[in-house]
Amino acid sequence: MPGRRSSPACQACGHERPVIGAASRSGRRAQAAGRKAMRRIAGRVLLWHTVAGVALSKDDLIDVQGTVVAVHSGGLYRVQCDSGQEVLAQLSGRMRRFRIKVVPGDRVTVGVSPYDPVRGIITFRAR
Repeated sequence: MPGRRSSPACQACGHERPVIGAASRSGRRAQAAGRKAMRRIAGRVLLWHTVAGVALSKDDLIDVQGTVVAVHSGGLYRVQCDSGQEVLAQLSGRMRRFRIKVVPGDRVTVGVSPYDPVRGIITFRAR
């Protein structure tokens, strides 16, 4: 397959992660081809990295407690975590479905991705 080559093995787990390149295409077609190929690869191999011996996939979230500091447009909330980190979070689908309101000052639980620790999903509002 043109444009496909292997990168060195992952430092944590030793998997060889294929790197998708589109040498013969340019622009939007190259991006679309890369996304399709990564979806095919992700369908077969879900776990790439391990942290402290625990395998992490893209869907694993780290639950963090915090306080809502500000409400931004587009349904985004700025949350100050207990660890001192600030996270830009949005409401989970279930909280939107049941119309659970979140206002500044509320204590919430935020699911943070290990791959992008500055964005998250608000999954619970404490009473």
